[in-house]
Amino acid sequence: MSELRCYGCGNVLQCESESEAGYVPKKILDSREHILCQRCFKLQHYNTNSEIQLVAEDFVNILKNVGKHDALVVYVIDIFAFESSIIENLSTYLHDKPILILANKRDLLPSSVKDAKLKTWIKSRLNTLGISHITDIILSSGQTNYNTDLIFDKIEGKVVLDLFAGSGSY
Repeated sequence: MSELRCYGCGNVLQCESESEAGYVPKKILDSREHILCQRCFKLQHYNTNSEIQLVAEDFVNILKNVGKHDALVVYVIDIFAFESSIIENLSTYLHDKPILILANKRDLLPSSVKDAKLKTWIKSRLNTLGISHITDIILSSGQTNYNTDLIFDKIEGKVVLDLFAGSGSY
């Protein structure tokens, strides 16, 4: 039998150690084909995070999995934590996949900062960091729903890969 992976984080599913990544109760592992590990299940359904600590290798595995799919990658960047939102060597894992950038927290910037100028700066900074194949940059705000309709228009009907969730269709 081939190894099963969590469709949320991409970790190999296992039922031996609840404290390690990819844990699923045995009855779940035996009963379904598309499975979320316990950590991803709790995140999705209860908005709680387990104590499992992911390491850099886990994220590399997720990114390698993303590179295998023919899909649009949606990359959410926090405008106020821009540098820490960047994944080093991202382009090496994505294999020229199209990337839609969602730059969140636009509402926290003064209105004197124009969207066009902010988008130009983001694109320039991402290019400098080696992130290319950007299809569009959408400035957004989860707080005020700024550009929410535009986001839905851009991803409607496409297979979308969220870098932090692994893969899924929207």
